Order: sequence, then C-alpha cells, then structure tokens
Amino acid sequence: MELWNDVCSFAKSESLRVHVDGARLLNAVVASGIDAKTWAMEADTIWIDFSKGLGAPMGACIAGSAEIIDQAWLWKHRLGGAMRQSGLMAAAASYALDKNVERLKDDHERAKRLADALKDFGSEVVVPDTNIVFFDMKPCGKDNEDVVRGLLEKGVRMSEIGTQIRAVTHLDINDDDITSTITALDQVVNG
Repeated sequence: MELWNDVCSFAKSESLRVHVDGARLLNAVVASGIDAKTWAMEADTIWIDFSKGLGAPMGACIAGSAEIIDQAWLWKHRLGGAMRQSGLMAAAASYALDKNVERLKDDHERAKRLADALKDFGSEVVVPDTNIVFFDMKPCGKDNEDVVRGLLEKGVRMSEIGTQIRAVTHLDINDDDITSTITALDQVVNG
C-alpha cells in the first residue's frame, strides 16, 4: 500500500490523474486483503469489470467525480463504447479466427476464377492474389458504369473505383454465386 500511496502522491504532484483499472482492482483487494475503498481513496477514477474474473457475460462501471464521469461518458461513445452485447461480438470474432482463416483460400480461388472469366471477355484484369478483383471493361467496348448498373439489375453488386470495377469474394459468396456472376457478366457484356 505504501508504494501505491507513493505513486498517487507523485501523480498528483505532476498534475496527473490516477485511474484504477477494473480487471485489477478486485484482484488487488483479494491479493492484499486491503478493501476497495482504501485503494480508491487516492484515485480519480475506478473502473470495475463484471466480466472476466467475475464471470458476468458483460458489464462494467466507473466511479469518479461528476466532471470526470461526464468526460468518460463522452469519450466512451466517441470511441465506440456504446456497443451492446460486446461479449457476443467477441465470441463471433474468436470463432472467426478459429474457424475461418484457412477458409479464406476458397475466396482467393473464387476471385481467380472470376478474373479468368473476365479475361476471356477481353477485360483488362488485375489478377488477384487474394479476394479482390479489379477490372476494366473498356477494352471490351463497354462503359464500366453501365456494366456495374447492368450487373446490379441482375442482382450482382460491384462497385466502380476510379477507372476500374471492384469485385470482392467473401464468406457469403459460394461457387454457384461465381457461376451466376459470370453468366450475368456475359449477359451484360454480350447480350
């Protein structure tokens, strides 16, 4: 506790604020036997997480002066802290990292298949190494904007970026979707 008091005294002498992190406060209480109120006495803000070690699926609270709480609330929202159910979002991200990284090669193969078909149409194509295909339909005698509009009418969404069209493959695009896209391109370009 003496070191803690020294840190707080130094911070105040330098006009710095002292914040106690939520994941650490209750661990410090348990490890030291010193109650939370004593740890908090010299701090400007205290944060307590109800998740992690406490086992709640989510939630936290902050304590401090009204002025600091108002600032914290403002910055929390500015930095995206207004999200709800963040644990569910984190679980989805964890699943994605565990299950979907290797699957990205399927997206790359589908992008390559689309690029090969575009070359067959006579399009100028940037051959993809990943899941993005850039191409220009002007060598085929077609305006890129017209091609994008024609594809959209057939349910295929691509975007025009500068002088090229951009197509992206991802988890929600399967082999049949690539076949349908190639068919739609054929209809727009040749039909």
